[in-house]
Amino acid sequence: MLKVTKWLVYSLATTLLVMLLVAGITLSLVLEDKPWVEEDLAGQLEHADEVRPLLGQLSGLLRHSRYQQFVQLSRPQLQSLAGLAQRAESRLQGQIGLSDELGWMVWSYRLPDNPFGDYLNVSAELLPHKGLRLGTLKLGSVSMPGERVLTALLWLLDWKMGEQLASDFSQRIEQVHLSDEKLLIRLAPFDDLVAKLKALPKSNLSEDKELRRQRVQYYLAQLQQMPLPNADVSLGRLIGYVFNKAQQRTHSGAEASEENEAALMALAIFAGSYRFAHLVGDLAGENGKIQMVATHTTLAQRRDLSLHFLYSAAIKLFSEQGISVAIGEFKELMDRAKKGSGFSFVDLAADMTGIRFAELATDPQTAERLQQTLAGLDSELLFFPSIDGLPEGFDKQAFKHRYQQVDSEAYKAELQEIQRRIGELALYQG
Repeated sequence: MLKVTKWLVYSLATTLLVMLLVAGITLSLVLEDKPWVEEDLAGQLEHADEVRPLLGQLSGLLRHSRYQQFVQLSRPQLQSLAGLAQRAESRLQGQIGLSDELGWMVWSYRLPDNPFGDYLNVSAELLPHKGLRLGTLKLGSVSMPGERVLTALLWLLDWKMGEQLASDFSQRIEQVHLSDEKLLIRLAPFDDLVAKLKALPKSNLSEDKELRRQRVQYYLAQLQQMPLPNADVSLGRLIGYVFNKAQQRTHSGAEASEENEAALMALAIFAGSYRFAHLVGDLAGENGKIQMVATHTTLAQRRDLSLHFLYSAAIKLFSEQGISVAIGEFKELMDRAKKGSGFSFVDLAADMTGIRFAELATDPQTAERLQQTLAGLDSELLFFPSIDGLPEGFDKQAFKHRYQQVDSEAYKAELQEIQRRIGELALYQG
């Protein structure tokens, strides 16, 4: 018996040692000391206004899925999207390029301190072809055939969905055409795949997410019962109402941060966009629809600022702060286009305030204090800063003349002024 025990211990120790050795060798091959790319982020974002037509293309894909379609991406559009990714994640550096022979992208991610290497470097190639074909994929010093990697990824997606949808969609890519200035993809009709996707059974929520869904549903129901005027109403009034409900539930033993999160999610759905409900679960009423606010909410007497605040708060709750900031800033850079409303530091102020508000609301250290301050509130002055004098309405030329580019000293000074105004409010202090 003793010999068997010793043998088992020896076998387990040997197996563990081999696994650690393999992991160490793999990490030493994959991780490196220097990045493959150090890109000019501000230069990439210079063409963010050219992404707007691409969004129009993408939004029409599902509407026209019964027909053959073309998706065109220009070099500046691809570079701007790479810039957006880097703005959302400061440790990331990336570059995307095009030529007649191939399209390529290179990414470098700076890792926390470790004994194996400071950077994870990745590169991938897209080849011009009838259909979708990848070239070599590199992960550090390890090279892999793109076709095998693609096959594995498609298999994983099919397995996850329980249907062969990913593989089937890849087959609908009829042609990939490349040039120095653009990527053109020809798609076959895929309306049958859209129908199959919609027919997939909804995945069951985990216990925690189901409890969150129930909390959001409660606050949504409370907001739907709230008496509101036919005219525009300050978002502060709705915040005071819903956080009063959150405080009541907290006093009954609920967790303040969880109640605040659900209240803010419900508010983003009710007065922002019903699409946020898709990230929570089934919140539809008996008629199969979600009742939205019948009027418009405002901040500083502007409807757009209420939406900026709610959207940024919601994105913060469902993702990370860096993503929320990056999306808000990128949207303003797109608005510099001739048909846009112009770059606005006022809009950015609403974005940044929404993010800070969501942080405080869901931090266990500040959640109850926020409830005490906001419960029954009928004004926005306690949580929304003054926007007086903040510049806005810049087209691309005017923005470049005054600020040169994002991250210039003049640009940073405007952001610091917004942060100062937010920080002056008592709610965000301490």
